[in-house]
Amino acid sequence: MANPTIHAWLKEIGYERWASSHFTGKRFNLVTTNISECVNALFKEAREYPVTKLIEAVRCKIQELFYKRRESAASFVGPLTPWAEQQLKDLIQKARDVRCHSISRDEYHVVGNYNDTVKLSSLSCTCREFDMKGYPCLHALSSCINYNLPHYSYCSPFYTVQNNLSTYNESVYPVRDMSEWEITDGFKEYCAKIKPPGQKRPSGRPKKLRIPSRGEESKTLKCGRCKQSGHNRRTCKFLIPDV
Repeated sequence: MANPTIHAWLKEIGYERWASSHFTGKRFNLVTTNISECVNALFKEAREYPVTKLIEAVRCKIQELFYKRRESAASFVGPLTPWAEQQLKDLIQKARDVRCHSISRDEYHVVGNYNDTVKLSSLSCTCREFDMKGYPCLHALSSCINYNLPHYSYCSPFYTVQNNLSTYNESVYPVRDMSEWEITDGFKEYCAKIKPPGQKRPSGRPKKLRIPSRGEESKTLKCGRCKQSGHNRRTCKFLIPDV
């Protein structure tokens, strides 16, 4: 049974604080809750390096990433990226079977389960998908199809191939050897005043394994050979009786 106290509290603090559909910003169909996990996986080995080597590893990875994505974006055909084009293509197939009626010059009533209203001038729909994702939802596309409107003009510029190319347009170059650096006297004086933070190393070995989030369930290995838990087929040492 639903808790009326919690229901009242959630309603009081506002839907935009806990419901993605009412979030005031734009998520562009992406919800990333822990970027540090992605970074840790990307630099799993480099994390053990000294700080200067770690920064160089990050620079090399960014250099590689920019080059690959720049080359990939150069092969894109069409106004939008392939991912965005596919999203619209799938929605257009469904939108052809949806009925739509005009309310005003830029407002449309789409007949369906919830009778949604689309306002193209503000790029919004009562279903909130248009507002959140930045490209026309099923109802907005139905309006465009029924009244012969260009649906590309209602997509966020962030999905365009041109913006994708601009994002990775700059090249990342390697850092010259320290002996070739040009250091001014003023910078030397500034660096001489900077001291490392006062820290005391805690006892024990530094932790390398990540700490699970609250409520996160850890996966238990199960051997496909003996069906026991705690190990896999490669490390299995149990004797299997002959049948």
